[in-house]
Amino acid sequence: MNNCFRSDLADELIEKTNKGEYEIENRKYKDISISKISILKEDNSLNKSIGTYVSIAFNNLEEKESRNDIKDVLVESLKNMLTSMKLNNEDKILVVGLGNEDFSADALGPMASKEVIVTSHLFTIEDFDIKDGTRQVSLISPGVMGQTGLETADIVKSVCDFYKPKVVIFIDALATRSMNRINKVIQITDTGIAPGSGIGNNRKALDKEYLGCECICIGVATVVGISSIVYETISLIEKMYGDLPPVYSPLKEENRYHIISSLLEDNNMEMIVTPKQIDEDIKNIAYIIGNSINEAVHNNASNL
Repeated sequence: MNNCFRSDLADELIEKTNKGEYEIENRKYKDISISKISILKEDNSLNKSIGTYVSIAFNNLEEKESRNDIKDVLVESLKNMLTSMKLNNEDKILVVGLGNEDFSADALGPMASKEVIVTSHLFTIEDFDIKDGTRQVSLISPGVMGQTGLETADIVKSVCDFYKPKVVIFIDALATRSMNRINKVIQITDTGIAPGSGIGNNRKALDKEYLGCECICIGVATVVGISSIVYETISLIEKMYGDLPPVYSPLKEENRYHIISSLLEDNNMEMIVTPKQIDEDIKNIAYIIGNSINEAVHNNASNL
């Protein structure tokens, strides 16, 4: 597929021509596929920052056992990143749930935040018995500019300047280029994020350079552009019935997406799409992410 497809997922942007720009490791855990991509060059054709991008792909959210398996993989990935950032037991962590809870496809951040165990206030209480393994965790869910009138990045920056966390963990919605991956892949990266990227509403970047602390982003592909859906539909038709007739030659692989995207845009038909079961999917994924953060940052999460 062509790189002009809208996607926030690093593993969807990998092509043979990118080979010198990254390293990739693939593995399986039960029914879960895990891809770890290390971007090596700052100026690259993927338009991604240097860093690590781990994609956790799954098919089953309905069964509790499957959700626990996804959580185990996410906890492992989070712990690995926190270890690489040399996080000490005394260091502070800020969790930021990005998005708009009133819009299902963008509600992941605020919903997952509700599952996070907040502890930083306990450290201010004199003689309070803090259990061993408990880290200082604070949480904000800053909403979106349409709700607050404020730039999300400015809110987060202000809190970081005051709270001084060692690590900020962001949770946000992302975009995929494939219908089959909506709500079926979690990406965790150590490079920061541009809030609202999943719904095509990019704001200021939230990263180490801007915030002055380490950044981890946990994102889920909750939406897909209609251009990608049309593209995939045509490809499925070809797969079922063979190549398109010569009259449709402009719709060959190399320029198909550009034609589809231009036609939809010219006719005001370009849109972001999400599946009808989005509410239940987001509820399940939010639970997985929130509890994964708890287990990754606290050594005694089950006792908190």
